[in-house]
Amino acid sequence: MSPLPRFATNRPDKGETVADAIKELFSTMRKGLKDPPSLSIATAYINPGGFSLLAEELNQAPRIRLLLGAEPDPAVTRSLEAHHPDAEAVLQAALESHAGWLSASRDAMGFTKDSVETAKLMVAWLESTTDDGSARVEVRRYAHGFLHGKAFIAEGALNPEMLAGSSNMTYAGLAKNAELNLAGDHDQVARSLEWFEHYWEQSSEYDLAALYKAQWAPYTPWQVFVRMLFELYGHTLADDKSFQSSLFELTSFQQDGVIRMKRLLKSLNGVLVADEVGLGKSFMAGELIREATEELKQHVLILSPASIKTSMWDPFLEKYNFSRWAQVMSYDTLRQRLDDESPDAAATLLWLETFAMVIVDEAHNLRNSGAQRSLAVEKAILAGGNKKVVLLTATPVNNSLMDLDALLRLFIRNDSQFAHLNIPSIRKYIENAQRRDPDTLRPEHLFDLMDQVAVKRTRKFIKDHYKGQTIIGGDGAKLAVEFPEPNPYKIEYDLDEQGSALVDSVIEALHVPDDEAEPRYHDVKHNPNQLILARYLSSRYRKDQVLETFQVRNEGLLRSSLLMRLESFLRALMITLPTMLASLKAFLVGLENS
Repeated sequence: MSPLPRFATNRPDKGETVADAIKELFSTMRKGLKDPPSLSIATAYINPGGFSLLAEELNQAPRIRLLLGAEPDPAVTRSLEAHHPDAEAVLQAALESHAGWLSASRDAMGFTKDSVETAKLMVAWLESTTDDGSARVEVRRYAHGFLHGKAFIAEGALNPEMLAGSSNMTYAGLAKNAELNLAGDHDQVARSLEWFEHYWEQSSEYDLAALYKAQWAPYTPWQVFVRMLFELYGHTLADDKSFQSSLFELTSFQQDGVIRMKRLLKSLNGVLVADEVGLGKSFMAGELIREATEELKQHVLILSPASIKTSMWDPFLEKYNFSRWAQVMSYDTLRQRLDDESPDAAATLLWLETFAMVIVDEAHNLRNSGAQRSLAVEKAILAGGNKKVVLLTATPVNNSLMDLDALLRLFIRNDSQFAHLNIPSIRKYIENAQRRDPDTLRPEHLFDLMDQVAVKRTRKFIKDHYKGQTIIGGDGAKLAVEFPEPNPYKIEYDLDEQGSALVDSVIEALHVPDDEAEPRYHDVKHNPNQLILARYLSSRYRKDQVLETFQVRNEGLLRSSLLMRLESFLRALMITLPTMLASLKAFLVGLENS
């Protein structure tokens, strides 16, 4: 029999690898003995790359025993030696980490043809049988402690041989790492076999083949979907246990909303809260106010329309004793105080620097970024450096999807903020969506962007996914959260002649002309009793007959708004019409003077 290798390491510059030495040992024993020897291998780790380096000999051995075990961690070893009360738990964690490494190694091998084929060959080897149908390869795992020894033993009938040392049965261990493995004399080999038998008997069967076969198992669409969700949002699962508040009795869907608001504030310094009406946006914002004022001792500024300031936010701050640290101001008051002509402008800017958070209610009012109101809010946010910004609105999009761009720019200054998500430009991303479907104002098809910046749930979503929710009623009792189905019914009025004439005239005034969407650049006689709104649909009179679709849409929205004013409160319509008339007269004067 040829001389056996006595030393093995990886020295690529000299053409030496541990794998070559082990193959030489196994090959020499197999060819030199009448009966090929069985093999016993102890290793902490194994991967298909390591198997492939030895596969030529492993596939010819009549029987193989593969003993796996976790390698020791110094901190864990000290705990065990000191009989620490948590030592067993620490050991189990280490063993789970070992199993995790095996799984991670499998997952990291890639999906190339060669890597998959190598893994399948290893699985076929692990599941191979002898002529009598028994398993050729047995795999066990030692779980009562750490198994640091690595050994490759050929069990010849009279003279077993081995190489033992530092090499795991991985590609790195057998071909790359600076390893050291030595052979032993007859007594050392015998004692090594005794050592192997001792730990083999204490070990449990381990289905290594199943670990690798799992990657080729068929998965249902639901499993694939859930895995995709985990990859996208798994890192946020720990946040679900982070909610603590004793002031507001928030439902779980409101708590989840607050958790997401905090996460986005941490990463972006801003968040758009666009839940539908009635889902508690104000109370979710109240939880952020509580945390900022009570825990962080920060000042919070709330900006809102004047009517909401008086009816909602002033009483809210008073009720929950936030008035010391939180203040509310209307858009118009802010605009007036920051006006260049205002004597209070400089002092107001200094005052605004004291706020760490700005909450903007009814934020859709700022969809025109060039309006004085929007510019004033922007100044408030930038005063003294960027603040945390919370935008509250149930309708982030009103006239076009570009409304969303105006709102997001209140806290996202970098247009390429989400370039890593294949959104190189936020503005162009929204513009492209607008071009694809100019008549749709819903931002659902902007999901990739909204998912990064917004908290947006519908009532249907809450009904479907948060069943059985309760809130605390005025008497302290728990009440079920319900969204009653609307039950419309018809009310008929008996109008006198004058009332009927009024209704008929309103219907005639707001009726959409039959040729609404047709260009009318030539002279056409209009019905004087009909509301044409020509100023808002100027492209209808272009000679090139190119009608702007967005003008038609905006004109329709304006017509609907007038009807809603009438439906809401007659005086509201009486106030609106003179304002529109004055604006139209100013427009005509400017047109005549141009």
